[in-house]
Amino acid sequence: MSPALAREWCGTRGPRTDRLFSTPTLSPFKCEVDIRLMRHLLVVHNVNYAVKAYRDRWVTPHDKDPLTVSMAEKIDLLNRVTTEVKTNAKVFSGSASLNLRGEDKYFASSEGSSIQQYLLQSYGNLDATAVDRENNISRSRSYVPTQAAAGWEYVPEMNLEENARRIREEVVEH
Repeated sequence: MSPALAREWCGTRGPRTDRLFSTPTLSPFKCEVDIRLMRHLLVVHNVNYAVKAYRDRWVTPHDKDPLTVSMAEKIDLLNRVTTEVKTNAKVFSGSASLNLRGEDKYFASSEGSSIQQYLLQSYGNLDATAVDRENNISRSRSYVPTQAAAGWEYVPEMNLEENARRIREEVVEH
């Protein structure tokens, strides 16, 4: 029995025939029972149903892995940014962070497939708080650049230093 016939038999033919549950009104339980029955029939009738095994590796496109950048370089950037935020005496506190994440996923199936993914995410954050002691008011501003599936080359694109000046001026002005 071909996979297309099996899907038709299970009532799941749709625009993407490689997915078993592409029809939203289909009961997964009914289809699961039908698939078990179909597998039983394939074994009883000695049908060779081979699944193609895939071997692949995918890596987030990047020029430089952010996890290989030295800790000193990362700390230096964060120090420059927070120093820039706190150059005005009215700014009570400033903080900056870099979130650099690498995830290595691996999938192996009993049919022989072996698929690996190395996913990178890079993003940062910048906060400033100013205190007006005369009027007992505090104000906060933040800059949160969009997170990206990218390497270290995205960090300069976040413009942390330029935005440190901007949020410092905004937090003191308002």
